[in-house]
Order: sequence, then structure tokens, then C-alpha cells
Amino acid sequence: MCLKFFKKRREKKKLKEVAERYESDVLSPERLDDPDFVKRYIVDRCEQMTKSATELTDLKKEYETLTSYLTDIQLIETMEEEDHNKLLDISNNIVNLNKAKKDMMETLVKIPDSKYNELDNMREDVPKAIERMRENEKTQAIMKKDMEYLDGEKIEWSYEKSAINDEQETLKKFSFLLILLIGSAVIVYFCLMNLYGGEKVHLVLLIALLSGVAECGILWRMQNNKRDILQCNVNYNKAVEIQNSVKLKYVNITNAVDYAHDKFNTKSSYELEADWQKYLEAKKERERLIEANEDLEYYRNEMIELLRSYNLYDAAVWPYQVEALLDPKEMVEVKHAHLEKRQDVRVRMGELVDTVHDTRQTVEKLAEEKNVLNSEVRGIIETVNRLTGDIA
Repeated sequence: MCLKFFKKRREKKKLKEVAERYESDVLSPERLDDPDFVKRYIVDRCEQMTKSATELTDLKKEYETLTSYLTDIQLIETMEEEDHNKLLDISNNIVNLNKAKKDMMETLVKIPDSKYNELDNMREDVPKAIERMRENEKTQAIMKKDMEYLDGEKIEWSYEKSAINDEQETLKKFSFLLILLIGSAVIVYFCLMNLYGGEKVHLVLLIALLSGVAECGILWRMQNNKRDILQCNVNYNKAVEIQNSVKLKYVNITNAVDYAHDKFNTKSSYELEADWQKYLEAKKERERLIEANEDLEYYRNEMIELLRSYNLYDAAVWPYQVEALLDPKEMVEVKHAHLEKRQDVRVRMGELVDTVHDTRQTVEKLAEEKNVLNSEVRGIIETVNRLTGDIA
């Protein structure tokens, strides 16, 4: 029952937080009578409408671009036979040259293209990242050893404390026996003194004295053991305190190391450094190959010139996706991807059109009814109209 009560309180608290976050969006009858709130509400909706209109304009440009790419595909598919055969010949030459280049690269430097591209995209960050990663890995290894050492210290102090406690129990037993022995010796001593006088009781007195000395030694040892137990507790607690501090730092440094490993897709700084050296060699070789491979640039330029004669929107992209020019199935995939993306853009545009339309009606109606910010609202709506044009 108590748990349910606290759960309800937490739920109400959460509801209050959410309500406060969106309370400014609630247009209640009471707030309609508050001119300041109405002004803030209208200004906020105008800002939202402007943002939506801006996004809508960007989406329109993206939609037109995707349409242009689809038109390019249609133009390519309807090229004259002679030009189409020429385009296929150029594409085959580009494919063959790319394959030759790739084979040469694999021969020169053994680094996968995926790893090369990955490092190339992050080439500005890798050198410093190697140093940071190596330093963090060293720190992580030191902290791990320190925690293992502190674990050993805790075990050692626990074992020593246990051993001292066992010794204390044994000493207590010996102390009890010695007390009994001393008491007995004293009784015997007085009995013999009464019977024989002081001549025949020296041995009993010696036993009592030796037992007393031994008892003092045991008591001294037990007192030292108490101090040692306290010191064991102090040392153990100190080890725990230090270990907790190290654990916190170890978690932080481990998170940093794991993040760097994931970011650069590597297992260690040494592996990343090895890959980086391969990348530098590969980059140098590729630059040499690109400089020497004039044929590849020639065919790319020839393809672009041929496609531009058909007034393509973007002729420069096709030398880098020649597989689609050679394989109809690949071309279908490219077309399908553009169509899907354009459909997504169209759906989003429709959502924004509805949003701008509804917001505009609300703002115009509220500004007219409450007679606030009329000139400002009209200016913003005109701006929105210019942004959206005939979209909304």
C-alpha cells in the first residue's frame, strides 16, 4: 500500500513536470482574456510557422532535385543508339580502369577500402587520437593493476586481522589457565608456609613468579594485538577508500577508451597506428596512381561531355555510378531509391503544408478577434507566403 502511495506521488510529479513543459501551448478560455499571454502565444506560433515554411522551402528544392535526377535517368534511357553505345563503351573503360587501379592498390598496400575510407574521413583527428588513446590505455592498465593490488591488500589485511583474532582467542585461554595456576600456587604457598615454614616453599613461589611473568607477557601481547587489529581495520578501510576512488576513475577512463575504440573501429591504439601507417602509404600510392592515370580522367570527362549534350541536370555524378549505366537492374535500383526518397519528401511536405495552413488560420483568427499584433502578424504571414510560394 505504501509503495502504491509513493508511486502515485511520483506519477503526479511527473505529470506536473510534463504539464509545465507544455503549459504555454494550452489556450484556455481564461488565458484568452490575458492580452500578454495572447501576444506571446501568437508570436510563438508565428515563429513556428516561419520555421515550418523555411523547412518546406528546403524540401521543395530537394523534391525538385530528386525529380531532376529521375528526369536524367529518363534522358539516358532514351538516348540515341549511337550515343548510348558510346556511353556503354566509356562506362566499360571506366570500370576496367577502376578495377585495374584497385588491383594495383591491393598489391601495393594491404588495407581494405572500407578502412581506408573510414580513416580518410577522419584523417584530421587520427594522429592526435592515437596519442590520446595510447595515453588512456596506459592509464587504464595502471588503474587495473592498482585495483588488483588493492584487492590483494584488502585480502591481506582481512587475513591478518583474522589471524590476530585467532591468536587473541588462544592467548585468552592461556591467560585463564595461568591465572588458575598462579591462584593455585599462591594457595599451596600459604598452606606450605603454615605447615613447614619458609624453607620448603621456594619452588612453589618460583612457579607463581614465573607464571605471573608469563601472564604479564600474554597481557602485553594481547594489548599489542588490539592495536594491530585497529591498524588492520584502518589499513583495510584505507584500501577500500582508495579502491573506490580508483574504480570511479577507471570507469571514466574505460568509457573514454571504449568510445575511442568504437569511433575509430579499432581494438587498440597500436592497431589504429598500424592502420594509420598503411593508410598514409596507401594514400601516397593512390595519389601517384591518380596522377598517372590520365586515361581514367579522360573517359570521365568524355562521359560528362556526352551527357551534357543531352542537358542533364547533373552529368558529373554518372562517372561514379557507371554500374547503373551498364546493368539495367542497377539502374532500376537507383531509380527506385530516388522515387522512395521523393515520396518521403512529398509526405513531409504535405505534413508541413497542413501545419502552416492550420497555424496561419489560428494566428489570423486570434489576432483579428483580440486585435493584437495585427501589422506584425500580417508581415510574418506575407513572409511565410513568400517562402512557401504556391506550396501551401
